[in-house]
Order: sequence, then structure tokens, then C-alpha cells
Amino acid sequence: MITKNTTRTSFPTVWGEGSLFAYSGLDGKSDWYYPYVGTLLADRIGFTIRTKREKTCWIAIRSGGETYHTMHLRHSKRFTICAPEIVGGDIISIHLGGGHTVLRLLSIPVSRDTFLLRLYPQKTVRNATLYFIMRIEACKKIAAQGKRVTIKTDVDRTFLTSSKKP
Repeated sequence: MITKNTTRTSFPTVWGEGSLFAYSGLDGKSDWYYPYVGTLLADRIGFTIRTKREKTCWIAIRSGGETYHTMHLRHSKRFTICAPEIVGGDIISIHLGGGHTVLRLLSIPVSRDTFLLRLYPQKTVRNATLYFIMRIEACKKIAAQGKRVTIKTDVDRTFLTSSKKP
């Protein structure tokens, strides 16, 4: 219960290039020799996963015939809504919008080699499309089976699982 005398907690809300995003290890095993760390991108809502083969991924929205993919103020394709709620080392929660489409992104590392990325539509229009773009250095093979996509490089594998549930 919040009363007049209760102070509210403030969370960091600044998106900054190079800020670390990683599993803290408080809830499970993590070690120095197997780091799974991401760094935030400068002008896009996304991050680079710093493993032997870097993986850079970001979000884009296509709505009303336009594609929104950047936060840069001088760019014509910037998100019309970009409101971070929490940008911490082990949680990211942000509202994004482009055209008439608004969504909430929540990302949390859940183990030393897995993170959960959830996108919740809050307002959408017909024919709106959400893009999850991933660039992987030295990609050798991409295979899809049902809702799971496996990307194999010469040194590791990345699994993506999608769900259309709200």
C-alpha cells in the first residue's frame, strides 16, 4: 500500500551505447570463463551479444507504410514513442511506437547463456509488422523447425523461439 509518506523506487531509464546487459549470477551459475554479456546499441533498440561470434540484434516496426528503426532525433525513421521504464544491467523495459503501433519490450537474462525477450503489443493497426533483426558474424547455417530458429556459426549456436501469444 502506497501512502503519502512512502517513497517510490526510481529505476535507471537512460538508454546508453555500450551499457552492459548481462546475467548477474545471483539466481544461478555464472562464471568468468563463459561470459554472456550484451552491450546496448547507440541509436537502435537492441544490443550486441559479446561472445566469440558477436550477434547484433534490434527491433523495427512497420506501420502505416513506414518503417521505424532508430532513436536518432535527426533521422526520419525514428520511433515516435521511445519511453524507457527500466534500463538496468539485468532488466530492460521500454515502450516503443511507430505510426499507430505501440508495444512494450521486456528483456531479462534468465541464465548464463539465455535471455528472454518479450514484446507485448499495446496498440496495433492492421498490417503492422514487428521485425527482430539479427546480424551474426560468420553465420554458417540457419534452420527453422516450427517456432524455433537455430543459427549456427563456426563456434556456437543461437536458438530463437517465437510465440504469438499475447
